[in-house]
Amino acid sequence: MDILVEDLGPAVVVTPAVENSLDIEVTPISKTSSISGKLSSWVRVLKGGSTDMKMDAKLSAFWNPINQDNRVTCPSVHKGEIVNLYRYVGTDLYYWTTTVHNYKIRRLDHVEYDYSAIPMDSTEEPTDKNRWKLMISPLHKLAMFTTTRANREVTAYKVGIDANTGILHVETDRGTGFRLDSVGNRLTIDADVTINGNLQHNGSSVVTGSVAIGGSSKIGGSFKVKGSTKMASVNTGGLVSTSFNYP
Repeated sequence: MDILVEDLGPAVVVTPAVENSLDIEVTPISKTSSISGKLSSWVRVLKGGSTDMKMDAKLSAFWNPINQDNRVTCPSVHKGEIVNLYRYVGTDLYYWTTTVHNYKIRRLDHVEYDYSAIPMDSTEEPTDKNRWKLMISPLHKLAMFTTTRANREVTAYKVGIDANTGILHVETDRGTGFRLDSVGNRLTIDADVTINGNLQHNGSSVVTGSVAIGGSSKIGGSFKVKGSTKMASVNTGGLVSTSFNYP
């Protein structure tokens, strides 16, 4: 059975979508006989050079991600913006799409993408355990990318940026990773560290794993290592403390 779609032309956004919703309220610009019974008039009134849309006819429509299959959040359209409106013939189901790539008028986007990691021929339902996810949100000042081990990957990753607090972190489900505190000027590494080049260190450090440095090292502050340490040459202007002697 074919599903027919009727193009209702342009429509004006009356009520934008709230967060985590795909629905907006619109008023069609062109009158069509198929929906004339649902609509009354719309009026455009000019006030001081700006356009104020006064509309007493509204339709609820959901976002259809045409050519954006992996995107799960709708574009942040605003009141007064023009969108395209469609209807499934024989139903009261309406959906909308953006007219063009209106990047110049977007404000405080929140965009999420999901990528299926469900194995071929599997009947399982999509969950956070079988999809990779990307979220970029100027609205919340956050960005996040996560992977899974749904297909026997050796590690699952979570990479996040929190611009609210100045934190960049990379985590794995094996307990390794690092955390950069830009405000506190601190880097925390939850893993063994190998440095093959030169290291100049002017602050204080606490390392809970092993440290191997293949080049020269200059330490101006305190450097405390709770694991094994191997350095080719060390020039210390501060305090160096380890649980083991240098080999």
